[in-house]
Amino acid sequence: MPIWSCPRWTCPTLRCWSSPAAWGGVEALWADDRVSALIQEAAGKGVWLAALCAAPILLGRWGLLDGRKATSYPTRHGQLGKAEVLPEARAVSDGKFVTGHACGSAFDFGLKLVEVLRGEEAARAVNDVIYYRR
Repeated sequence: MPIWSCPRWTCPTLRCWSSPAAWGGVEALWADDRVSALIQEAAGKGVWLAALCAAPILLGRWGLLDGRKATSYPTRHGQLGKAEVLPEARAVSDGKFVTGHACGSAFDFGLKLVEVLRGEEAARAVNDVIYYRR
């Protein structure tokens, strides 16, 4: 069931919404007013918003990255609004927003989410278990 057909914000434990949308998928989300309303409402309620690859342009479209550091798939950097683009960063957190460079950065992105939601120690513990090294 699509998230926008669920009762909105009735779950008191909702902490993070993430979009891994890639080519085609991000354009479909871009064109859906329900997604726009959902993301903007989540931002207003302080929900963590995370987007990987092409999906950060959704946050940029609605001005949510303005004045913040962010990254995205390289060909999408120009669509991040008024964000301070960090083109070489694999994962960036700024405020309640986490953005990731590309699908090849999925481990970095996931570890950044663990870090912001559970702390650096938890992220190190996960990293040690999966033995990710870059």
